[in-house]
Amino acid sequence: MIVGGTPGHVGCPGLLHAPARAGSLEEAVLIASPAARETFERIDAACRGSSFPTAQQLSLRALSLLAIGDAAGCRSDLRRAFEADPADPEILRACLDVAPDHDVSRAAAALPSTDDDLLRRAAVHLLEVEPLISRTERTVSGLSATVVCRAGASPTAAVDGAPAAFDAVDRTGTMGVDVFRIRRDLPPTSSARITVTLGSHTTSASVPPHRSSGTRATTRHGSVSVVVPVHGGREATRACLASLARQTCARALDVVVIDDACPDPAMADEVASTVATRGWRYLRNDDALGFAAAVNRAASVAVGGDILLLNADAMLPPDGVDRLLAATATPGVGTVVPFSNDGGFASFPGMRGRNRVPDAEEADRIDAAARRAAPPSVVDIPAGTAFCMLVTGPCWDALDGLDLGYGRGYFEDVDLCLRAKRLGFRNVVAPSLYVRHLGGQSFGSARRTLAADNARLLTERFPGYAAEWMAFVEADPLAALRSGIERHLPPSAPVRLVAGRAAAAVAAMSTDHEAALTLTLSEDRDGARLLQTSGDGFPRQLRFGRDEREGLAAYLDALDIAAVVLASPTNALMRDLEPILSDAVPVSVALTGPRALCQLRSGRGPVGRAAALPLDDMGRAALGQDVPPLAAPRATRCSVPRVAALLSRATVDAGRLVTALDRRLQARGGDLLVFGPAPSGRSRPRATGIMARSDYAAALDRHSITHLLLPDAETPFRLVQDLRRVSPSPAAYVDWSSGRHPAAAGDLAIDPAWCEDRCVSALIAWCLSAPPAPGAAS
Repeated sequence: MIVGGTPGHVGCPGLLHAPARAGSLEEAVLIASPAARETFERIDAACRGSSFPTAQQLSLRALSLLAIGDAAGCRSDLRRAFEADPADPEILRACLDVAPDHDVSRAAAALPSTDDDLLRRAAVHLLEVEPLISRTERTVSGLSATVVCRAGASPTAAVDGAPAAFDAVDRTGTMGVDVFRIRRDLPPTSSARITVTLGSHTTSASVPPHRSSGTRATTRHGSVSVVVPVHGGREATRACLASLARQTCARALDVVVIDDACPDPAMADEVASTVATRGWRYLRNDDALGFAAAVNRAASVAVGGDILLLNADAMLPPDGVDRLLAATATPGVGTVVPFSNDGGFASFPGMRGRNRVPDAEEADRIDAAARRAAPPSVVDIPAGTAFCMLVTGPCWDALDGLDLGYGRGYFEDVDLCLRAKRLGFRNVVAPSLYVRHLGGQSFGSARRTLAADNARLLTERFPGYAAEWMAFVEADPLAALRSGIERHLPPSAPVRLVAGRAAAAVAAMSTDHEAALTLTLSEDRDGARLLQTSGDGFPRQLRFGRDEREGLAAYLDALDIAAVVLASPTNALMRDLEPILSDAVPVSVALTGPRALCQLRSGRGPVGRAAALPLDDMGRAALGQDVPPLAAPRATRCSVPRVAALLSRATVDAGRLVTALDRRLQARGGDLLVFGPAPSGRSRPRATGIMARSDYAAALDRHSITHLLLPDAETPFRLVQDLRRVSPSPAAYVDWSSGRHPAAAGDLAIDPAWCEDRCVSALIAWCLSAPPAPGAAS
C-alpha cells in the first residue's frame, strides 16, 4: 500500500489510492474494494478487545479507516498511535503524511535512525518555525550528529567548544533541505557537547558516556526505590502510575519517575503534575537517552535499599511490591520478577509465544489465583525481564547498574541478570504475584533490528546463555507453578467437555454449541490428563498426573458442564468421566472408544442413552446441531438489512439469539454485527468489541447499519433514543416494560415470553419488511 506516495507501509486489503502530497488527506482518491469494510471491522474488533490497543493496532485501524473514507477517524487513531509509541518510524511517517504537526515532526527528527527520508519529511514542517534541526546520538564508538537546514544555508559546528568541520554534506536540496553530518570518536567513559550555529540561532546537545554508572551516593536500607522511565504511551503510563499510587507496602517507597524526553508535551506535563501531586521525585532528560541510561540516572539518586525497575506499561496489584520483597528473604537472591502475560521465562499461561493481554478484571483474577496457589519457595530462572524487576541493594551496587552497550534497548536486563549470576546472585520468580504487562509500547517497527543487533552482542558476552535458555525451556521448571495457578481459575460459564484421543480434532470441527466454552480432555504419553480450552480462556493447558485422579475429579465436579462429547475415549478416560455423567448432562458420541462402545451396545449407563452422531460430508462433527446453510455473499450495498445488535455485556441468552439470527440472516443475504463484546460460541457473529457511548454514532455510518437490535434488558432502551438523533434506523427490543417504551414506526417489540425460534422468525420478517434507514450507504 502507498500513503502519500511513500511505499513500505503495512497495507490493508482492498485499499488503493493515488499519491497525495504530504498533509492533503482530503485530496487522496480512495477506491475501496468490497474487502475494505470487512478489513476495518476485523481490525476495529481487535482494538476494542484490548483495554490498551497497541500503537501498531491503532495505526492499522487508521489506515483501514482511510480505506472506507473516514479521514477524521484516521487522523484521530494516528494521533493515539503516536502517543502510544512515538518511536515507531512507520507511525511517524504515516502521521507526517496525513496528520502532521510539530510534536510529530520533532519526534521524527529526534529518532536515532539512518532514514534520511523520514528526517527530511520532519524538517519540511519544522523549518517553517525553526532555521535548523539537529539530531545528536551516542554510538558505541563515539558521537554522531546530523544537521538539517534549508537548501543553500551554511551552518557551523563546535564540539566541546572547539570548531568542528562537517564530515559529510548533502546539498542535493531534496524536499528543499540540505543535510550535514559530524562523527567523532570518544572513549566509552567520556561525554561530549555539540553546538550548531546558523546566523543568530544556536542549538546545543550533550551525549552521555557509553558506559555510565548507576552508583548511589546514599541509601536507606529500610525503604524501596521504584524507578519508572517514561517516554510514550499516555494511557498505559497513567494506569501504571495509578497502580503505583495504590501500593500498600510495609516499607517506605521512594518513587523516582524519569521522563526520557517524552515527545508529547501534553503527556509530559500530565506526568509531571501527577508526580508532584503524589509527592514523588521527577527527573527529565533533555534528550532521549534510552531505557538503560534513564534507569541508571534515576537509580543514582534513588535512596531505597532495594530498587524496583518498573516499565510505564506495567500495572502492579495493590500489594505487589510487598510480594516481590518477600522473595528476597531467600538467601542469595539478586533479582526477582513476577509472573506476567509478557514476562519472558515467567510468562503465563504459556511460556512460549506471546500471551494475550488480559483486561484489568481478568488480571486481578489471575493474581488472586497465583496468591492462592503459590508454593512457599521461589524458583530460579536464567534471567528476568526488567518490565517489573526488583534488584536487591547489594546486587545493584555490585553491578553498578545497567550496561549502556545495548543502546536504545533490548537485552540490557538479561545482561544485568547474567552478570549478577556470575557474581553468585540468584535470579528468581516470585510465584505468588502476577503483573499485567502491555508490552510492545516502544521501538515500533525498529524492534527487530534492535533485538537482532543486541542478541549478537549478548551472545558475544555470554556464549553459554543460548544453551542455558534452551535447556530451561525444554525442562520447563515453571510448568507445575503455571498449572497450579490454572487450577484456581476454573471457567465460571457453562462448558462443553469433549473427551478422548480425538478431542482436539472433534472440538475444532464442530459447528455450534450452546455452552460458552469448549474444553478438551485427553491423555499424554505418560498417562497424565490434559485439559485445554479451544479459545483464549482458561485452562490453557492444565495437567493432572496419573496419581492425581482425585484432583481431576474435583476440578470436573466444580465445572458447570452443559454437555459431554465422546471422541474416541480410552477406558481410563471413561472411568474419569463416570462420576460426572448423569441424566442431567446430555452425552453425544462423535467417535467411540472401547468402554463407550460397550455401553452403547448394551444400552446401559449414560452413554447407552446417547446416539452415535454421523459426520457430514465436510468431515465435521454435526454433534446434534443442524448444519446451517451456506451464507450468501455479503451485500456491498444497503438494499439488504444490516443489523447492529447492541450488547453491553456478553450474556448466554443474548448470545444464542444473535447467533441464530446471524445464521438465518446471512442465508437471506443480510448481515449482523454485534456492537459490544463477542458472544460465546464457535460460529459467533462478528463483533466490534466494547464500545463507548460516544462511538456508536460514527459506527452506525461506518458499518452502514439499517436496523438496531437490543437482544436483552442489559442494554438500556435510552441508547436507541439517543441514536435516533443521528440515525432513524428502526429498532427491535425485548419489551420488559409491557408497552411503556415509546415505539416508533417500524419498531418491533419482542415479547419476553417468546421462545428463541419465534423471536428469530419475527426478527427476520421485521428486517425484510421494515425499510432501511434513509441515507445509509455502503
